[in-house]
Amino acid sequence: MELKYCGLFGFILLTSLALDGIPAFSVTTSNPKPTVKENQTVDLYCEYSADFQNPRVEWKFKSPSGSTTFVFYNAELIVPPTSPQCRIPATVTTGTAVTLKCQDSACSPACTYRWFKDKMLMPIDPKGSSAFANSSYSINPNSGDLVFSSVSKADAGTFSCEAANNIGSPLTCTAAQMLVEDKNVGGIVAAVVIVLLILALLGVGLWFAYRRGYFQTKTQSKPNVIYQPAERATNEDFKQTSSFVV
Repeated sequence: MELKYCGLFGFILLTSLALDGIPAFSVTTSNPKPTVKENQTVDLYCEYSADFQNPRVEWKFKSPSGSTTFVFYNAELIVPPTSPQCRIPATVTTGTAVTLKCQDSACSPACTYRWFKDKMLMPIDPKGSSAFANSSYSINPNSGDLVFSSVSKADAGTFSCEAANNIGSPLTCTAAQMLVEDKNVGGIVAAVVIVLLILALLGVGLWFAYRRGYFQTKTQSKPNVIYQPAERATNEDFKQTSSFVV
């Protein structure tokens, strides 16, 4: 990490005074390019002349790529906004709830967020603007969430988000388009019809198989035997029917 400079509030004014012949206030540091291991402490010194009264001391750093600048002011880390990360769905369906997200996790103090649709600032209360009166959305400027409770065709457009924290210039994410499509009613009806036809064909097949006897179990047939008990013999059965001559 390279130390950008140790400065005081009013640095530009003091420099201009020096150019006019007025003695310049001096600000120096003994170690402008400190080297320290990660997670280790380091002492940085800012030396300035006694001409300053109640100075505001700032430390500014930048990464090796120069993309991010960190500022320490009165032992507090101050980070200007970076390009926020936006999550904008490409296609949504009418009537559904949709959330667009925007966040810059590096800025300090925490950033606040504003949303733009087709390069037009979206108000916190859509009912107060004629351009957004038909929209049903809510914006949380602290979390960066843009929520549509029931998205409609009128909500389609190109969206972008801006992050700001009064430290440095506000930055905006890359704009992205969100399309809103109607529900595929025809496809849903076609799917239902196909399912019903499949169930009907299955029912006809089962009925035909039953009629052909494929579901009947075979059993061995037994002859019907009727048992009749024998009649008892009576005395009349032993009557003499003929005579014998001896």
